[in-house]
Amino acid sequence: MSEKQEEQSRSQTMGEETSTRRHVNELPTPAFLVYKDIVQRNTERMKERAKNFGLRLRPHVKTHKTRQGALLQTVEEQRRVVVSTIAEAEYLAPIIKDILYAVPIVSYDKLKRIVHLMSTHNCLIHIEVDSLEGLNIVKQFVPELKLQESLSVFVNLNCGGNREGCDIHSSEAVELVKQVIQSKGLVFAGLYTHGGQSYGLTDESDKRKVAESEAAAVHNFAHRLREEFNIVCPVVSLGSTPTCSLLLSWDHLREKYPLVNEIHPGNYIFYDFMMAQMGNCEESDIAVTVLTTVIAKNKERKTLLVDAGALALSKDLGVKNATTGEFGYGAIKGHSNMVLKSLTQEMGVVQCVDDDSFEKFKLGDKLEIYPNHSCLTAALYSEYQVVDEGANIIETWEPCRGW
Repeated sequence: MSEKQEEQSRSQTMGEETSTRRHVNELPTPAFLVYKDIVQRNTERMKERAKNFGLRLRPHVKTHKTRQGALLQTVEEQRRVVVSTIAEAEYLAPIIKDILYAVPIVSYDKLKRIVHLMSTHNCLIHIEVDSLEGLNIVKQFVPELKLQESLSVFVNLNCGGNREGCDIHSSEAVELVKQVIQSKGLVFAGLYTHGGQSYGLTDESDKRKVAESEAAAVHNFAHRLREEFNIVCPVVSLGSTPTCSLLLSWDHLREKYPLVNEIHPGNYIFYDFMMAQMGNCEESDIAVTVLTTVIAKNKERKTLLVDAGALALSKDLGVKNATTGEFGYGAIKGHSNMVLKSLTQEMGVVQCVDDDSFEKFKLGDKLEIYPNHSCLTAALYSEYQVVDEGANIIETWEPCRGW
């Protein structure tokens, strides 16, 4: 693709501004709303923090899966992202030239798609491995891939999240790095870790411990590689939205762990009600809502029935309410005393706490729900209605679908 074609593609991804603006109340429900001013504020804040602390920002795009969001998250001269599906990489390759597929890869079909993507779009796609067994599978396929250039490989390390990643304290982790370096057709890109254990924590001291342990674990491993084995890690990348937020507010973490040079948070572009409950953002930082309509009322139970169910919101539970000890499926924007208490496939039940809140809403009225988990909720929609501060529709974003 020529520079002119890429520029045209880039401009097209920013979305056409609606010539005749509509208000969200004109939309059929349920609908997924994105408040653009909040997205811009969230993304600019993270870019500025990373810059101030001398960190490269490689945002994760799995929360939104859109070209528009990726462009807002990145700096023009340094556009690099993390993806969780190859479909996302294929979708973004025309405009983003440095992409990390941050899922352990062990299949020929996925490797073939990555190699094809690199050759057709002239972009760098990094892969990752988290075990010697997985690396051996990749090495087995290298001769068949007919590489024009070496595959860039990150080693994924487990710093306590206990999902993917090689045990950072194991001998296998060191051997894994060594073998990537020694393998024909591969080049060592660096270290990647994700502090997934930070999710669900509400106590500030607990979150600080996780942030510190995540930074310490990956930094100390990189330091050991350098001092004991003369292996330099080009990139030492960590991140989750909770721990990146803490890391970026602590001068001493940068001083203590200088080998950490990249962060890869993702959820911060939208945030969600769960993030607000955990204290990782304010409610005013939540950039997305699900628009829904009141379709029935029950005076005896003081409940409202809305037309947004599990297929509009997902069934992710939030954080337990400190006062009631209960979980909910989202929060009603502007009405903190109302709880989304249950979901069926296509409907939700909103609990009102008093007669005043119950009587305030009539059949046909619209509500906006803060989703518990914006990543899963966004994935349920084929398009996002992007709105301004007055809830007027200004753009439509179409996310990438599939794997």
